[in-house]
This record gives sequence, C-alpha cells and structure tokens, in this order.
Amino acid sequence: MKVLTIVVPAFNVEHFIARAIERYSDARFSDKLEILFIDDGSTDGTKAMCEEAVARFPDMMRVISKTNGGHGSCINTGIREARGTYFFIVDGDDWVCTENLVKLLEILQTVTADIVCTKKREVEMHSSESRLFPLPANVKKSELQTLDTILNQKEIVAYLSLHTCIFKTEIVQKNEISVLEHCFYVDYEYIVKAVCASNTIIFEDLEIYHYLVGNVNQSVSDEKMVERYEQHERVIDSLLDFYEKNENYRFFAKQKNRTSHKGAL
Repeated sequence: MKVLTIVVPAFNVEHFIARAIERYSDARFSDKLEILFIDDGSTDGTKAMCEEAVARFPDMMRVISKTNGGHGSCINTGIREARGTYFFIVDGDDWVCTENLVKLLEILQTVTADIVCTKKREVEMHSSESRLFPLPANVKKSELQTLDTILNQKEIVAYLSLHTCIFKTEIVQKNEISVLEHCFYVDYEYIVKAVCASNTIIFEDLEIYHYLVGNVNQSVSDEKMVERYEQHERVIDSLLDFYEKNENYRFFAKQKNRTSHKGAL
C-alpha cells in the first residue's frame, strides 16, 4: 500500500501543471506516493500533460478523467479512488516542496495520527514573492495529541486548512466525507467535515504546500469572491445542515459550551 495519496484537481491548468508534475517526478517517491490527477473535463492540454507524466511513472501516477463537476467533484472522486494510507489535496496550479515531501513520507510511515498538519507557503504569481505560514507559536510539534486539547485554541484551529491538513484515508472514506459539486469554496466544507471525523493530530514543522496567489481567475480573487457570493451561501447552508445533523461532535459541543459560558458572564 502507498503511504500517501495526493489528489490533484485539474481543470484547464496547462500553463501551471508542468511545475506540479516536475515536483512529483522523483524516483524516491515511486514506492510510497500515489498521485491522482483528476482531469475535470479540461478543454486545453491539461489531460495530455498528465498522461505524459503517467507514462513516465505508471506505478505512481494515474489520470482519472471525468465530466466537469467543479473542485468538489474532484475531491469526491479522489476520496473514492485513493489507495494510500494518508490523503492530501494539492490543486493543479499549486505544487509541493519535493525535498520536504521526501521527509514527510518517512514521517507518515511512523505516525498514527488521524491528521498530520504541516506548513504552507503562498507564492505571488507575478512577482514570485512568497510568504511562509509557520506553525502557531504555541503548538506542540511532532507530538501526538487529541483534538480535544486544541479545539479551544483559536490560532491553532484557524491553521487547519485544505493546504495544511493531511488526513488518514480511512477517515475520509469510512465517514463518507463528500462536498458540494458545481460549487466553489468547498474547501471549507471539506476541512470541517474531515476534522470533525478525526480524533488525533500531530503537527510537523515541514513546509509542504506551495499555494499560488495573484491569479485574477482564481476563485479567491476579490472579483470572483464577490461575483460568486451565492456559492458562499451554498457552502454555508451545507455546513449548517451538517451541524444540525451532527451537533454532538466534540468540536461543535465545545463551541456551544464556550458560548454558554460567555452568555452566563
């Protein structure tokens, strides 16, 4: 069994995905890493570029082509298809730090945590200037702990994101984690659901995810965020529905307790 599955949602990213492919194209990964390129109905050269990579690393990479369903459908497909012990999502226009990924794979062979949390770096598309997001100052590093110990620490909880959290595959598969399709901003939905299904976490001081910013076509650009406000509402409604059905999850229960105590004061 592979140690880690990285799911790469890819829709019309021919101008970016070559960098991502290069970072995965390392023989040191062949026995431990599974790369799933989820071609979301691309109409450019994305699929062909991924297939070329698979031809070079057939034991490590796969292309799964599907009709366009959005980022969420790529996540859902990746969850169903993953074979690795751990599960991570890295978008097609983003990439990883190869040398630190080598170290991460070694760590993943020794840990038992439901969540392994690492560091990310944002890279500005036009200037190449970057910003590293270090682990929160008060976090315990390389130490297994229960989620209960961190849920009341806002800085740490806020650090948990699509770009920093690697989940045990059995967590997302057995709990049938799924997110909205044909909708943007589902990373919030994914992270809440997957964290709520987890019990333990470990923080590793490794920079793994490199997140490209500054592309006006990105869903997180100011213009797109305003333009797609209705999709934010869809995600919020989905999370509210999830809360109503699962309000006894430890995370929700702790937040309710905190609200009650504040109200009493």
